Amino acid sequence: MLVTLRRILKEVQAARDLDEALMLIVRLVKKAIPIDACAVYLADENHYTLMAADGLNAGAIGHVRLGLDEGIVGWVGERRELINLANAASHPRYLCSGDTGEERYAAVLGVPLIHYHRVLGVLVAWKSAPCPFDKEDVALFVTLAAQLAKVIHEAAALGNVLRQLNGGASDSTYIQGIQAAPGVAVGTIALLDPQPRLTSVANRSVPDNEAEAAAFACALNATREELNAISARLAGELPDDELALFDVYVKLLESDSLTADTLQRIQAGNWAPGAWRDTIADHARVFENMDDHYLRARAEDIRDLGDRVLTHMQARSPAPRQYPKHCILMGETVGITDIAAVPFDRLCGIVSQHGSTLSHTAVMARAMGIPAVTSLAALPWGGSTVAPP
Repeated sequence: MLVTLRRILKEVQAARDLDEALMLIVRLVKKAIPIDACAVYLADENHYTLMAADGLNAGAIGHVRLGLDEGIVGWVGERRELINLANAASHPRYLCSGDTGEERYAAVLGVPLIHYHRVLGVLVAWKSAPCPFDKEDVALFVTLAAQLAKVIHEAAALGNVLRQLNGGASDSTYIQGIQAAPGVAVGTIALLDPQPRLTSVANRSVPDNEAEAAAFACALNATREELNAISARLAGELPDDELALFDVYVKLLESDSLTADTLQRIQAGNWAPGAWRDTIADHARVFENMDDHYLRARAEDIRDLGDRVLTHMQARSPAPRQYPKHCILMGETVGITDIAAVPFDRLCGIVSQHGSTLSHTAVMARAMGIPAVTSLAALPWGGSTVAPP
């Protein structure tokens, strides 16, 4: 199931816009599960609109609309729970418009698409045979719906952003995120330059393991010196508890397991960035699998630290830059070292696409009294790829 899920999400996330994403969803789900038809209904303030379908009448797409309390689709959205019926027509809320052609099918499976506690729509599947969907198909369908709700949310938000950039969006258009630190800020955005990411590092075999180990050690030392320098500069500016976050990062760098695991991978033949990538991924995964929400959030810190070491491994220490007055620091990810680089009298807001309210970035923003928003929908970022030379 996981392989199927990853494949579908990978293809859908590569879609150019929301319409293409929705059509990919119904086609790929129909291939993954033995069904005869699949459709996505999206919700607005008053209706569910059929936005994509495979196995229904093509002419109904974009035209069939149901009230929020109409039909099985409305029932699923209203109750926020799945429905699995051997005979759809037997349900008291059954409503067939005649335009979709769904009367050809007997069994129906419907799951709400929920993101940020909001029902975005309903994913529906039909079968001709009058028998309920089995447990495995339902499990895959529910898992897909949960993941696809986020994809749909991001695709819709990205379309709004692009319309804003082109001057075609209404004044009420906004980008939804989560409050990481309270407050309101108005200022000029300073967009962080894309930094190398461990997730884009390729594997590479190297003939000189000792040279790779030395390069890794140099990157660790450079990162440690950078963190100590930031901590010394901010002494007296930040409360002791928040200043200690930099000591936490330094202690992570000095962790025997991080160093030993990376050196072991280097000795096995991988170059330093690839070995470091795998080590960071393993350690971050340990935190992600923990039950405690605070400990799970530490995976973000592990990855942020990993990317910072990678920057030094590539001898790409960030060049000094000027920040505007009333600066709103914005990036795909914003770490505590990024925040520390902005003069205190200029920083007035933080916007990070990725992150959580329990991250050290959020903790630092709250301590500084700086409004911060995180977990934004998709934005049209640039990117960078790290490949072996």
